[in-house]
Amino acid sequence: MTATVTQPAITLATLSHTTKKRTTTFLPCDTARYLLAALQSDGKHNVALMVAAGCYFGLRIGDALKLTWGQIKQPMFEATEGKTGKHRKITVHAEFATVRDRYLATFYDHAQPTDDQYI
Repeated sequence: MTATVTQPAITLATLSHTTKKRTTTFLPCDTARYLLAALQSDGKHNVALMVAAGCYFGLRIGDALKLTWGQIKQPMFEATEGKTGKHRKITVHAEFATVRDRYLATFYDHAQPTDDQYI
């Protein structure tokens, strides 16, 4: 399966928001989708899965690395943020489910990972 990947138009003015102490940038949805499609078409499904977890769940990488297959296979799961210690209920986005299912079909076609395995 191949994906058609078209790069969205991005200007620096649309990415930056300046505060007193730092400059914060955000990733527009079209750019995030482009990044995920590019990673998947390059065969970097594991990286795409981690980026998708960050984009669709709003998790820091340390928190995304603690996710298990049992959590992300559910339509909704709970996670504890490492930095703040807050408990969050996270709904699995349909586009994340597509990335997850493509990863599972690519690397786990014969045996599915156990629910306690980290993604």
